[in-house]
Amino acid sequence: MGKSGGEGVIALGTGLTGCRIGGQLSYRVASLIAVGDSIVQGGVGGVPSFVDTIAETWGANLTNMATSGTILQNGNDAGGAPRSGNLMDNLEARSITPEAEAILCAYGFNDARYVGTDGTANGYGHTLGPAEFAADLRSCCRRWLPIFGRGNIWLVTPHHISDVGLTTGSTGFTGQTRAGFEAYVTACRDVAAEFGVKLVDSYAAGAPGSTVDNLHPDAAGRDDLIAALKAATVTAPPPSLATLTGGAGEITIPAGVEAYHVDGAAEVALAVGTNSISAGEQAIVWRTSGGRWESSRVLIGAAPSALALDTTPDGTLGWTVNVATSASCDMSGATERNHRSWAADWPVGTRVTFDVTASGLRVLLRLNNIATLNGGENETLMDQTINGTVTLDVLTTQSEAYFGFLTLAPGDVVIDNFRVELG
Repeated sequence: MGKSGGEGVIALGTGLTGCRIGGQLSYRVASLIAVGDSIVQGGVGGVPSFVDTIAETWGANLTNMATSGTILQNGNDAGGAPRSGNLMDNLEARSITPEAEAILCAYGFNDARYVGTDGTANGYGHTLGPAEFAADLRSCCRRWLPIFGRGNIWLVTPHHISDVGLTTGSTGFTGQTRAGFEAYVTACRDVAAEFGVKLVDSYAAGAPGSTVDNLHPDAAGRDDLIAALKAATVTAPPPSLATLTGGAGEITIPAGVEAYHVDGAAEVALAVGTNSISAGEQAIVWRTSGGRWESSRVLIGAAPSALALDTTPDGTLGWTVNVATSASCDMSGATERNHRSWAADWPVGTRVTFDVTASGLRVLLRLNNIATLNGGENETLMDQTINGTVTLDVLTTQSEAYFGFLTLAPGDVVIDNFRVELG
């Protein structure tokens, strides 16, 4: 789950395009990280950063991690040394380690201006360009999505630049064409749409409209950037729909799904099929073709095993959150059988699905606050006499600590295709 705190978030799956955010809906957040170049850092010509005013408007404590002269992509300086201020060179320290609820990324202006071909800005193993910029920005957003959530990520396009501005700058940062610059703008717009995050289109707004040196905003230009941010939009593509299946130290990615395991600043691409993955709660960022990027937290556990043939809840069974298993659990030959599959808080809205097979046997499915199935703090999810095989699909309405099946007479029960999903 991402950190919460922002209001004015477009509901998932609305399909809304171009919805106004900043100017028409209030947005409040306790803390904000800003990353970018000198325009975000502020101070050129004595003009404070536009982000300062935005953070104050939002009531946010601002951590401004912008660094003058940097780009989003990895790159060396003219002497061949790595530039640690570039975002992809130092993503964790600049955008993940600082505690914050929201992030504003205003990179691309220097990336778009750079046309050098001598390799001095190329420390990343590829030539700088709009496609590479888009790939790196996409990578940033994948790693930010589990931390901040969709509603608290703001992407700012490369700012507007005049024709004179395209010829202004140091070696390698002059001579870009208008079409070449705009390719970076399009890349930022596309990535924002893929994730359904907030887009500040400063280029389309012509911001900054005035500058101190053909590049950096003057006071009026700073106000232009503030206005552009208040007119932020969200494009919400359809949600991606797929089932990611976990197991004992593994996760299975279905065909047609692009997925990454994200752990802080690290991301690892997951292949279609079975992938090894550590036990515990893991963040997976994924999408289907034509759908937006989604962030899911999957609890990976131990392998399923048979239920204990006594009345003591078996705490060793490894059914886990968002995990499906075809393993059968056979409760046979006794008067009462119960089983605790997960000794942790079961949140309200947890979905439980499974097949149950029995012959004329009454079966109960309950959540409990105590270690037995006979206490008073129960939620009965199912109470049904089963003849043959029945598929159950229930949602919890209480937050409880234990889960159990209960049979009230001698008989055989088989639980199959058990699945738990967080709501």
